[in-house]
Amino acid sequence: MAPPRPQGWRFFRELTGRLAFRVLAIALLVAVAQYVVLSDARKQRVQLRERVEAMRRQNLDLMARNAQLKLQIQAIQHDDQYLETVARHELGLVKDGEVVYRFLN
Repeated sequence: MAPPRPQGWRFFRELTGRLAFRVLAIALLVAVAQYVVLSDARKQRVQLRERVEAMRRQNLDLMARNAQLKLQIQAIQHDDQYLETVARHELGLVKDGEVVYRFLN
């Protein structure tokens, strides 16, 4: 036969049962709140990674274009034949004594 339990034991057992239930309920609420907050943070992090990657690609494209323009500037400054070609095609300039024929479609 088991030794008799003190009368306070029942109260203690009910108290710990209620306390355990409350602790579990609070833990569940905290977990759900964290999941909601962190899921938004994860979405934002993915969006930011995509933006960073797009900016990296754009930066590489701009760096390539910048290098191309630097070469073009050097060619204009140092290559007279290239300068003449640019002046004729982009600016429509002609040499003295040349006759220009334009054909309209």
